[in-house]
Amino acid sequence: MSSGTDFAEQFVTRVPGASQVVIRGVGHFVEEKVGPKLSALIDDFVSGREVSGFSK
Repeated sequence: MSSGTDFAEQFVTRVPGASQVVIRGVGHFVEEKVGPKLSALIDDFVSGREVSGFSK
């Protein structure tokens, strides 16, 4: 049996330039728990900046 984390780790190792960002403790409604931080993370990613603010 494998978990979603296993899939994410495999993806990161197989796709050049891929990274994994883990947002802990937010459950299914990420945007409700950490909306502004999530927006900043997405903005950094889309703009090509280093994604920070959550554990990687």
